[in-house]
Amino acid sequence: MARKNFVQAAIRAAGSYRKAATACGVNISAVQRWEKQGRLPLTELIGFTGYANALQVASSGKVTAHQLKASSYAAHLADHKARVKREGRRA
Repeated sequence: MARKNFVQAAIRAAGSYRKAATACGVNISAVQRWEKQGRLPLTELIGFTGYANALQVASSGKVTAHQLKASSYAAHLADHKARVKREGRRA
């Protein structure tokens, strides 16, 4: 089952890649990469950045920081499990 791409939803609610990028203090290509991957970077999940909160504000609360972080965590975990399986080692 496909996960909902909350990053994409936040970008759309913000109005554009540029507006989302400006809110997060990053360049447009970073936001496009997040959208393609369907997740925020690990730095967000460990508390080094504030992208989820910035996107919540930019989207006028239509997408919450909690939704962004939870979906990003799930995406990172799924990618890790797939990588472990591909490499034939234990998680």
